[in-house]
Amino acid sequence: MRTPLVSIVVNNYNYGRFLHDAIESAINQIYSNVEVIVVDDGSTDDSREIISQYAEKGQVVPVFKENGGQASAFNAGFKVSRGEVIIFLDADDILLPHCVAKALEAWTPSCTKVQWRMALVDQEKKLLSRVWPPLYQPMLSGNLQDLVFRWCHYPTPPTSGNAFSRWFLESVLPMPEAEWRIDADSYLLILAATRGEIQSIDSILSLYRVHGTNLWFNEKGDQKKLERILKTDLKKEELVRAEGKRIGYSGRIGASPAVLKLRLFFCLQAPNKIEKLELTCNKIHLALNGVLASIFYPFGPGGWFGRAVKALWFVSVSILPSRWTKRWMQWAIAPIHQPSWLLRLLGLGGGVSVDAPTAKARGILGLITRLKGKYSRQSGGRNVQK
Repeated sequence: MRTPLVSIVVNNYNYGRFLHDAIESAINQIYSNVEVIVVDDGSTDDSREIISQYAEKGQVVPVFKENGGQASAFNAGFKVSRGEVIIFLDADDILLPHCVAKALEAWTPSCTKVQWRMALVDQEKKLLSRVWPPLYQPMLSGNLQDLVFRWCHYPTPPTSGNAFSRWFLESVLPMPEAEWRIDADSYLLILAATRGEIQSIDSILSLYRVHGTNLWFNEKGDQKKLERILKTDLKKEELVRAEGKRIGYSGRIGASPAVLKLRLFFCLQAPNKIEKLELTCNKIHLALNGVLASIFYPFGPGGWFGRAVKALWFVSVSILPSRWTKRWMQWAIAPIHQPSWLLRLLGLGGGVSVDAPTAKARGILGLITRLKGKYSRQSGGRNVQK
């Protein structure tokens, strides 16, 4: 059995309050052939002192650099890495102790990456009844190129839910640092699907921490975060178009319902933002594309009924007075505000189980609880819960 070296690259900026958890989860993997690299991107808190403590014990390779953003941290960490497989771990996330071992069971030298689901926890590491990607989205393996070209999207976790092959990273890194300063994982996730095959594990192998300052977890509809997401969607679309041109793809490149929903939201609520991005603010055109995407997009919840509800949303918000549809817009942009009756109607359960049917959510919670118990025992009492 091959035992390739795995490099876990922790990227950190002012996350000293979470950094211990991330580093401990990396160095306490049950798979032993691991090097842990911690890149500090110019932090001004106590992060560098924490990293130095681990470095003095020989447990991590420190990389201290001036602030340059996530892309520069990825580039710097990969440059000093030696592993055949590389995991980029955000400093506010946690790898479960068997993560690397399970990822290597699915990994092949020819794949671009292995991906898995992530459970969401709050800042105190208490479980939220949510999983990403959500349970209604299948974890697909193989060549996903057609999906990416059609939707600029496929079911994938963020940074800490992926293990990349070195040959793939060598082909796409260093990445443009100014362009991908705060969303470097999007660059890698898109290119992984256009440059080769992906292997997926339909299990939870890491934890995504929701703490209110996440750049991309947007529970309450903060408009500044929404603007960042909108800009990232545009960059991803440009990247997909460039990849299509590179390989001679001649088909239609479209957008997912979520992307079109966000563009319609800004067209109705802040058209000046749309104009600054040189996008057409034509609500009827956006609504029509949204209806078509809702019908044909293969990864939405609720089956055909859920697709019909999404299509109806695009129609209603585009033709009815905004004072009538304000609540519907809020529900669509910030899922935390969705009422329990709507969740039940869409077959998504109630309470906080927004992304999964209640029965499945209970099963996932039980699984995470068992995994966390194992983490606690193997890390000498450093429990996942405070």
